Amino acid sequence: MVNLIYSLTASKPEDADVVSRKLEIYVNGVRVSSKLYDASTESFDALIVSHNDEVKAYLYDIDHVDNISEPAVVEFIAKDIVAPKKPKDLQYSLSSQASSYLNSLKKN
Repeated sequence: MVNLIYSLTASKPEDADVVSRKLEIYVNGVRVSSKLYDASTESFDALIVSHNDEVKAYLYDIDHVDNISEPAVVEFIAKDIVAPKKPKDLQYSLSSQASSYLNSLKKN
């Protein structure tokens, strides 16, 4: 089975006193990651999951006295929606003539 790689991003915090961000990732109901990031972080580590995994991500902003915001939440089912590459060469060639067959059709 092929793994699917997702990118998670968020806007910078609105409040100036935010000193860090906490991102928690759950896959199929199990917490698989809980990580602190710098307050200026807008792009987070790649998220690698399998087709049909249920993903929930919670992002919290934390201020200078450890107050924690309500989370920004994203939930989705991981789906492989990338089609395979187009086949390279579809060719044709004349393998025979069917003149006698076509002539018989014209007579009827």
